Amino acid sequence: MLSPDKVVHLQEIGVLQEKVLAYMRRFWPAMQPYKTMLDKMLFEAGDEIPQYVFYICPICTNEFIYIQHNAAFGSCEFSCDHFPPKNVKGSTQALVCKSCNNKAGHEFDYVTKDFLVERALNMRIPGTVIATKVQIKDVKGWYHSEMTIDENGELMFSFLPDKNKKAVPLQAFMEKRLYKKDWTADITIPRTKLAKAEKAFIKSAYLTCFDQFGYDFIYSETGRHLRNVMEGKETYPYKNIPAFIFDDPEKMQLIPGTICRITHPQEWNVFAVAIPMADQHYSCLATVLIPGPDDWNQLTLLNELIDTEVDRQVSFTAIPPVMPKMP
Repeated sequence: MLSPDKVVHLQEIGVLQEKVLAYMRRFWPAMQPYKTMLDKMLFEAGDEIPQYVFYICPICTNEFIYIQHNAAFGSCEFSCDHFPPKNVKGSTQALVCKSCNNKAGHEFDYVTKDFLVERALNMRIPGTVIATKVQIKDVKGWYHSEMTIDENGELMFSFLPDKNKKAVPLQAFMEKRLYKKDWTADITIPRTKLAKAEKAFIKSAYLTCFDQFGYDFIYSETGRHLRNVMEGKETYPYKNIPAFIFDDPEKMQLIPGTICRITHPQEWNVFAVAIPMADQHYSCLATVLIPGPDDWNQLTLLNELIDTEVDRQVSFTAIPPVMPKMP
């Protein structure tokens, strides 16, 4: 068993005790098929195995919390992770180790907002604002600027969106030359880092599957492959992430559940995980395609099927969740 100097007491885990206990009550039954593995993780060979309750981080599958003899311990601090990320109004949460949560937030989750804003800009959604940079010929330096879509869908540009910020060369230019025709400017519009966005979508889909199917999904071959994708150890085989994006309310109704099986075309043989995203002016439903528990190669075959498919009409059937709702 872990020595006392290698555990974190429940009060130090970083999440309210009631929330930790709620997650453990919900997911512990789903851990029962893997109890032999847990016993080997927690206890030495020959030890008497006491009664205990256990929760393991679904992302790294290494860090854990356990309760034994009315005492709760953890291998590290845990925190609640939003999926999709909170920056696109994600509200569903999973209990994960703090290291996994922080790593994902720092490395790729933040890009989900960029993806949403860039899509809204391209669609000319009124009210969309994107931060840009501008460099004007013969004006020293580059400056933070801003592009906005107005109520008519027209693109507006502001050289100095922060009126309180001092930018003497730029302000001099705006006062003397802005309305003349003797200048040019280079405007840099940031593009979404697609490789990072793909990992963020994969993680949201992965945690959604955990939320609905528990540890059977986590310990499946598909779960293992998706963790490898998030860690950069392998590439997601299907070329489109997200596979579909619905932003029309009527088309959103085509997705009848959070996780659906694609029933047409039948040969696709994959599931679609629906990921809702929103900001102040735009919302959409993005989908990530996930194969069955042991059908990872189906994503590679799907590329070939879609390249040759003439009939692109897709039908979805909702898959009911296995896991009980959070108490």
